[in-house]
Amino acid sequence: MMKSMRQGLRRSCIHSIALKLIWAALTALMDRMSFKIKRSIVEAIGMTLRGRSSIAGLIVCLALGVSGANVHAASLNLSTGWTLLGNGSSAAIDVATTFNSPASFATVWKWNATANKWAFYTPLLDTATLANYTQNKGYEVLTSIAPKEGFWVNASTNVVLTLPDALGVTLAAADLQMGWNLTSSADNLTPSQLNAKLKAGLNAANKSITTVWAWDAPNALWMFYAPSLEAQGGTALTNYITSKGYLPFNAALSATDGFWMNIGAVTPANPAIVILMNEFAGLFSAGLPTQAAVMAKLDPSSFFMDGMNAAAYGQQVTTAPSPVAPGDYFVMTVATLFDNASQGNANANIQWLNATQFNAASAILGESRVKFVNVSGIWLMAGNERAVRVNLRAESAMAAATATIPATFSSDINISVDPTTAAVFGSGVASAWVSGPSIVPSSPGVQVYSNAEPSNPGTAGQSVIPLCDSTIVTNCTNAVDGSEYTITLQDASGGVVATYKEALRKAPLPGPALNATMFPSIVASTPATIAGVAPSAAMSFSWTNPTGLVSNWFDFTVWDSNGQLVFQQAGPPPGNTFSGTMPAFVPPGAGSGIALSRFDITIEATDAYGRQYFFFQSSPVN
Repeated sequence: MMKSMRQGLRRSCIHSIALKLIWAALTALMDRMSFKIKRSIVEAIGMTLRGRSSIAGLIVCLALGVSGANVHAASLNLSTGWTLLGNGSSAAIDVATTFNSPASFATVWKWNATANKWAFYTPLLDTATLANYTQNKGYEVLTSIAPKEGFWVNASTNVVLTLPDALGVTLAAADLQMGWNLTSSADNLTPSQLNAKLKAGLNAANKSITTVWAWDAPNALWMFYAPSLEAQGGTALTNYITSKGYLPFNAALSATDGFWMNIGAVTPANPAIVILMNEFAGLFSAGLPTQAAVMAKLDPSSFFMDGMNAAAYGQQVTTAPSPVAPGDYFVMTVATLFDNASQGNANANIQWLNATQFNAASAILGESRVKFVNVSGIWLMAGNERAVRVNLRAESAMAAATATIPATFSSDINISVDPTTAAVFGSGVASAWVSGPSIVPSSPGVQVYSNAEPSNPGTAGQSVIPLCDSTIVTNCTNAVDGSEYTITLQDASGGVVATYKEALRKAPLPGPALNATMFPSIVASTPATIAGVAPSAAMSFSWTNPTGLVSNWFDFTVWDSNGQLVFQQAGPPPGNTFSGTMPAFVPPGAGSGIALSRFDITIEATDAYGRQYFFFQSSPVN
């Protein structure tokens, strides 16, 4: 009761010097009473004053210690590193005054949603140098943090930060811009409650909350909330959070919490589309379905997916090896990135959603932006309106140590364009180019596909983009989570045929941050030394994955002394194990026949963000 009473009264409480003086006398008396007696008095006053004097009601507010959305001076203990904070008070924060210690603070950042750029401050630079630096970087100079704004602080050491003592302010729909907002509020509401409060005002402006994020500094993890997943009911939101490695975002936000809110166009959760995708995945639960069963879920008149019409797509997914396997499932989230202005969710009979595909082990297999159409009251898939298949992912690799070479680690971004199913590549598209972070030069970018080879037309092309490092520094900016890449299809004369956009779900870890504990590890083999296997003998090996990784592929190859492949077994790993029989071969120095040179083992695993980790071991034949 006290909690609900407190929340109800908080809405009407305001500051009043006179009331505080009145309350001072009452407090002196109540300080000598037990909490139980004080609670009885407060509840009695509340019952007596219900529907009566608002001034007397304010006395109850003061009794409860909630002078409205009052924000007392907050002393926050910041640890070294990044902390996401907010100004939920009515007083602006003077940045140069609050963060003027070079020994305590490295940088302070604020996102300007209107200008779509960062504002930056550091006490390490004087005023003139700071102005020049921000201008060169395309930032603004951060001078003030207004009420309801969030901000990042990078502390150089553990430090106590004091924020304003002022009336609290609460977030309104009018405060939020389309796109990303770094904000704060003294509502003391959970993200779900905040969505319920703001929904009507946002919907009236054709807006809605897509996602809400906050940074858990002690655990170095994101907390996540999505109204669309919550609206699906059951464990949809929980499953998605777990699959991504996030933390649940269900705690009430304080006035000093900063949080990201992504605002998109109104796209109400549509249970019919969720049911459609569940039914689609269910078609594959016992093996390959019929083409007719798949096509019943597609709109035959408008479907176009990676260069395929409905019939071609239906044939592809019902032919082994199918991209959909028993146990696979899809998680649907609101799409916010589109290839062109004609796409979006303004039409009530058209919805664009991100369909993230998981296997039975909850490993991410891929993500597609898919269009759904309402045909006579029935929702159907209409594809992605793309002529080619595009895949963008972060990768990290470990080459296991040998007797003479220590283990090595590397990371990159892999971008591929696959036109093998696209008829368009026989009618004018000659090349594909990609531009975005880590790609030098930024324009036109790098070429990932060319149809110039007459002997190899229509094959998939890919480019492995190294991260910016000491050898690539000029005009090179590393990717971050959510970095956007542009894929441009060109004809033979360089004319643009189509432009697509992809966002990097999670940036790769840089090489120096990698170590062997992050990768799969071989734990047993028969014989004990893989390279000591005998001709025509059986052999096997098994491996384990670190927590958070799920194996999705392995490749075992045997090579002869001429560099020719003599044996290969590859595919989805059956329980993190391999077993097979070696070919008949002649060990080195034993006469004529096949002399083997080495065994190569590649194990591919995926984390909750879709990043791929490759373990590679090459063993010479003994």
